[in-house]
Amino acid sequence: MDWKPEFDSLCSDHDWDSWFAQSSPGGKRPNLKSDYVAIILAARPKDEGEGEGSHNPMLLSYLPVSYRILDRLVTEWSLHGSLVKTINRGHGPVFERTYLTMGNPPQPAIVYNCRSSNDWPGDMSLSMTHFISSNKTHAIAFGCDPKAMIEVSGRLGNAEDALLHPLLLIGIFAEIERKRHIAMVKIRLERLVRTVSILSGSVQEGSDEIEGDGNHINPWLETHHIKNGLENWKSQLLKMTQHADELPTRSWLHHEKEFRDKAEKAGLRVKERLEQIIIDYEEKIRECEMKHTKTNMDIALSTKRDGSQMKSIALLTMVFLPATFVTSMFSMTFFQWIPEDSSQTVSPYIWIYFVVTLGLTFMTVGLWYLFANTKQVTLDDEPDLEKGHGLRKTLSDLSTFTTKTFSTMTSTGPPEKSM
Repeated sequence: MDWKPEFDSLCSDHDWDSWFAQSSPGGKRPNLKSDYVAIILAARPKDEGEGEGSHNPMLLSYLPVSYRILDRLVTEWSLHGSLVKTINRGHGPVFERTYLTMGNPPQPAIVYNCRSSNDWPGDMSLSMTHFISSNKTHAIAFGCDPKAMIEVSGRLGNAEDALLHPLLLIGIFAEIERKRHIAMVKIRLERLVRTVSILSGSVQEGSDEIEGDGNHINPWLETHHIKNGLENWKSQLLKMTQHADELPTRSWLHHEKEFRDKAEKAGLRVKERLEQIIIDYEEKIRECEMKHTKTNMDIALSTKRDGSQMKSIALLTMVFLPATFVTSMFSMTFFQWIPEDSSQTVSPYIWIYFVVTLGLTFMTVGLWYLFANTKQVTLDDEPDLEKGHGLRKTLSDLSTFTTKTFSTMTSTGPPEKSM
């Protein structure tokens, strides 16, 4: 496809007015081709505090243009007013497409609204109108940082025949969102593994770590939250692939065969790439689940080790507690083991101390051992077919059932009449 991209940088209302009068595709430009893609990349508002630790979810609503310019842009470019609702709706990702009649003169068009979640930094919004008969595309993307602008410009420059397809910009939007999500998953999984290592004691907690139970719980919540976000965005990607299947039958029936062939080939490439992105998201979702399972197992093993240590401490306490109790009891003034006029330093009844101490010690440890084993046997008596407990009893119950053999018959003659 022979075409040359054009770029304009607009900063003030005066620049916008001049651009509307001279260069806007929505205006009168005799040298403009009938089929083209025009997109405005609205810069993301600057927020010094934006980062992994803090994020303003309503940052995208601070538009880089005035209300007058936005209203004129919506009118001349035949953009749908739902773009405002799409910008303000950031609690969850969205992909919408609607078949309408737009433009001046009115002509059939497809209106697209695409929004990424504002739960994390770097969210974007894309609103687009694609005119089916003339194959023109007017779009505006909000929240573009310099990296996103470079990527969109580069992909459009290398799109070739894919420029004919209305899902090209949607596919570029999905690519940018994929990079953002993969980076977020990597950061949060590393943070989760680091937290588990600190809690299990395999890594010493550094001075840069903030103390507090809440900071140890946050990595689990963040990982679960990002997993839900990936699943939500995956559902929108599935809607994109479904729309790619319906486009040939609803949009290009009245075009020439050469155009339909090119558009269908481009649409197939876009759909295949979207399907590959969906596979990448499924892999990241499974990775989050695997990390959750692994960290839960690590915590369970660490808890088991702590429980064994506490069990040893409890056993040691039961050994020394009777001796301490007997010592305290015999040291009271109620007992007089040595006569007042005696010169003995050790009472001849000291053997009573050892007898009572050993008796109480064996009795305490024995009761604890008996109680613990009795509780374990009671739990083991419960049927568990997966582990084999109670299997013999369960199988013996099956012998009480009687079986009956059924035979099948095939008849080629007419059915008998019932009397």
